[in-house]
Amino acid sequence: MPRGTAQLQAAKESKRQLRRKTRDKVTAEILPEGAFWPAERMHQKFHFQRVHPELVGELAESTGSDLDAFLASAAAGRLNAYLTGFAEESVLTAVAAEVGWELEELRRRLAVDGSG
Repeated sequence: MPRGTAQLQAAKESKRQLRRKTRDKVTAEILPEGAFWPAERMHQKFHFQRVHPELVGELAESTGSDLDAFLASAAAGRLNAYLTGFAEESVLTAVAAEVGWELEELRRRLAVDGSG
């Protein structure tokens, strides 16, 4: 569900590229933005919360956010992606800067507190 013209054009271009790359028909529809209901807190960044519950709270506090706002942040999304194997370690540099932590401290906490 793209938001705005720029995202719509990017989605269409992505679909075209995929079609060329796979030489298959791409049947995914690109629909206009509609109503959106966020999942309950327990489902937001589930793996991150399950593996590092204390760290989630500390990072929220260090950013001056409440827990819901932090879980909705790009930083929490990138950490969840990293922990689930969908992001490179390079995202930790961006997250550390965004939350105001030293990179090595963030790496240490991810290694000590859980399976990251």
